[in-house]
Amino acid sequence: MSSSSPPSQGNGAHDATAERLARLSPQQRELLLRQLAARKSAGAAAQPIRPRALQPGAPLPLSAAQQRMWFFERLQPGTGAYHVYAHLRLRGALDAGAVQRAFAAVIARHESLRTGFGEVAGEPRQKVAAQVGFAVPTIDLSDLDPQRREAELQRRADEETVRPFDLARP
Repeated sequence: MSSSSPPSQGNGAHDATAERLARLSPQQRELLLRQLAARKSAGAAAQPIRPRALQPGAPLPLSAAQQRMWFFERLQPGTGAYHVYAHLRLRGALDAGAVQRAFAAVIARHESLRTGFGEVAGEPRQKVAAQVGFAVPTIDLSDLDPQRREAELQRRADEETVRPFDLARP
């Protein structure tokens, strides 16, 4: 951002920050950028993300958002009210092993992807699994002609979109 640029339009916090940056001299701006870069490189190396120290599988209370999901699922099981789907079409060569390893690494790192809901004494609780098995399914449709392949692909995507989500299973 040059000092002659007008502040951007948007929310108040962004505007205030833009105005403060615009008032900096070129020397102050350069010093700020150097300090931010030093913090970023030092912070990334010095502070790895660590999982919470929990007993694996210990029941925990649900957050407000989790309680809403649990309530709606109890009210109307299998509706998918909280399902958000995005289907992507990938073109070109795909390293299925790399995709599998990437998903496994993300699942291992993020507790929310290893969390299921249950009940303890009639109260909803979440349980974080230490590990969760996950396999990227591979379906070969190459033997179908292009029109049938596209129809089958669409059918499978539609089927997956309406598949019920089991809150008890991570």
